[in-house]
Amino acid sequence: MGGGNHFLEVVYDDTPAQQVWCLLHSGSRHVGNTTALHYDRLARTWLMEQQQQSSSSLSHSETTTSIRQFHGIHYMPMDSQAGQDYLTDMEWCQKYAHANRQAMQTIMLQIMEKVTGKQAEWDRAVNIHHNYCQCETCGNQKLWITRKGATSAQKDEWGIIPGSMGSYSYITRGKGQALSWNSSSHGAGRTMSRTRAKQSISQNAFERSMDGVVCDTHEAVRDEAPQAYKDLDMVMTQQASLTEIVYKLKPLINVKGFETTKSQRKNGSKNKQKSKDKKKRGRK
Repeated sequence: MGGGNHFLEVVYDDTPAQQVWCLLHSGSRHVGNTTALHYDRLARTWLMEQQQQSSSSLSHSETTTSIRQFHGIHYMPMDSQAGQDYLTDMEWCQKYAHANRQAMQTIMLQIMEKVTGKQAEWDRAVNIHHNYCQCETCGNQKLWITRKGATSAQKDEWGIIPGSMGSYSYITRGKGQALSWNSSSHGAGRTMSRTRAKQSISQNAFERSMDGVVCDTHEAVRDEAPQAYKDLDMVMTQQASLTEIVYKLKPLINVKGFETTKSQRKNGSKNKQKSKDKKKRGRK
């Protein structure tokens, strides 16, 4: 599943429809990031070579300024071998991410069917990428559209806009707004960094914010507390011209993937022991 904001959730549509959904958020499990970094290095190398070839006609200061201009924004010709390799590998990563989600979805729904005795409606499943690049027809031309912090919202396209681990999520239908390249946000976005969240949000405040949701409030995931994110309801209101809400889903169960440090495991053991001691005193 991965860490960070990746999750598995059981969510509830509290409209008269009263539907229970299984929601999951996961990607290529670091394969995509590793692939992107590899080609980013190749692109930077290509740009440096181009600069060296043209530097004979530029002064030292002009060359330095020119190199700084593409620092962090590296590119290479799409029709080059490396460019074609990148597109092939990028699309493979997206297919891998899709297969990863399908595998987890299958296991999750099998468990839900076993527990509830209800059959999942597989034909209503919604699967959509975010943070990705895809070739699309825009007007009369084909362009590679990169969506970072965004997801596709083509006309009548179903989408998923998840909230934080303690807030509502949304199933949406795109409006095909050309001015936004047929896109919408894929979430609320953070109000603070992970480091700041762990420094400014107390463990007690985190646990209180998750009241009513079955979840693990381990300190290792405190940087994912609802307080670290923007108000998704407000975000949805502000992007009403891009996508419409079909279902508003309340979290019931949330599962996060995370790794613990040695000190966190030690603190976790202490907290468990304190909890056991309290129960013993209560029985007396």
